[in-house]
Amino acid sequence: MCVTIRGKNEHSYIWDLFHAFLSAMALSTLPVGTIQSLRQSIHLLLEQCSVDLQTQRTIPFDNDLFSLACKEAALHGLLVDHGIATSFRPFIKHGADTVTACFSHIQDTRSRIYMILYLASFFCLDDKLNPEHQSDAESIAQELFSSMMGRMTPSEPMQKLYSFLLTEAPNCFPNPPTSNIIVTGSLNFITSAILDYHTQGMKVPASAKRYTRFARDLSGFNEVMGLFIFPSSIPVIAYIAALPDLMVFIGSANDVLSFYKEESAGEEMNQVSLLASCSECPKIEAVKQLVDNTVGAHRNILDILRPNEAALDAYLSFSDGYLRAHVGISRYRLEELGIRSGLIYSYRIACL
Repeated sequence: MCVTIRGKNEHSYIWDLFHAFLSAMALSTLPVGTIQSLRQSIHLLLEQCSVDLQTQRTIPFDNDLFSLACKEAALHGLLVDHGIATSFRPFIKHGADTVTACFSHIQDTRSRIYMILYLASFFCLDDKLNPEHQSDAESIAQELFSSMMGRMTPSEPMQKLYSFLLTEAPNCFPNPPTSNIIVTGSLNFITSAILDYHTQGMKVPASAKRYTRFARDLSGFNEVMGLFIFPSSIPVIAYIAALPDLMVFIGSANDVLSFYKEESAGEEMNQVSLLASCSECPKIEAVKQLVDNTVGAHRNILDILRPNEAALDAYLSFSDGYLRAHVGISRYRLEELGIRSGLIYSYRIACL
């Protein structure tokens, strides 16, 4: 259900955003000009991809699904209790929020639980395998990869869950080669983390322009998310030609919308920094390039999927939710810039 907030509440809405923006400029360590340019780039991205943030989208949070995901994670030894610093529960919450926003058109419960746990694992490992934050990131990644290859028996809870996700993929995504791509993409995600560790501080030559795309695509996450969009009832031939553009859309949009969080934390191992280094341009100019990439990919996807109404509808539902989720989920901190998603989750207290 969509509820428009224009009209008598429009001035209040705009004032709230303006107040949040002023607060961000006062508190942020980033230059004012960078914040202003970033806000403009984000608004341009959303506008060109037909996301109207002044229209609210109410999404009922599925607390039963959240509980099932927690139970499955607990089976693999992960802590899911409230108030424990090492609890996996907050990552499951982020995963459930993302699935609720992006994949509301997917009805199969087993697939939805799988996607929640997959995204929760990604969010958790994205933090754990960050070499700028974790000194043992490489050893964690190498052990995870070895356990997935059968060189060692999965012993840590995250290794057990990740192994489960790889073996469960064909059951949730039975159309070949979908599950194969999900498995190889998941392995590449680990390899990407190892690459990040070994290339810290590396200056990318200006002539190595394809390296930035190689490094981005190696993460594996983009093609997996792209395949999650389409239920098994839609034939692979209806959407597979759009996968390269889906990878660009998903990756570049994430790079733009996570830039504020990463730049505020002083992170350098990301696509914006690599692109800026390779192009010898300011980071905000790299952000603008990524906005253009995202919008161009979005238009290509619409053209490719147009012959199949079900595939097109699935993508439109996903793209709106994906962009709104990035704006709305606290992980990306975009409300600090006065940007609000228009997503309203109707929670029951048990999930919090």
